[in-house]
Amino acid sequence: MPDPETHEALDRLKVIKHACDLDLLMFLHRHPRALLALDRLAAYMGCDRERVEKSLENLIAEGLVIRRQKPPSAVPMFLLVRDGGQDQPLDTLLAIASTRNGRLSILQALATAPPSEDHVHSPGEPPAKGNHA
Repeated sequence: MPDPETHEALDRLKVIKHACDLDLLMFLHRHPRALLALDRLAAYMGCDRERVEKSLENLIAEGLVIRRQKPPSAVPMFLLVRDGGQDQPLDTLLAIASTRNGRLSILQALATAPPSEDHVHSPGEPPAKGNHA
């Protein structure tokens, strides 16, 4: 059963709806200056490209990640936005997710959450009920 701190962190960061969202945040946290094409990023994370692209779009839209790409034809750099304040939901979630038990707690909480409209299921993952993707 996920602990209350995990639920509170996920409630405050509503954009985290899928294991790939969490894994992407952790990857960017651990590799802050990685220059990777989307296909390589997906391969390193073990997620399909479509799911990583959707996660990036959502995290960018929420202001948690920014894309830097100069010139436009270059491989983009994705940067995790950290505002440096204490007790921020992102810092709390990253701290929880950096332990094995914490990550499992987050994944369990995500698995029991109702599916969202923008959920893209990964290969091998059954589509959510009522979602005919």
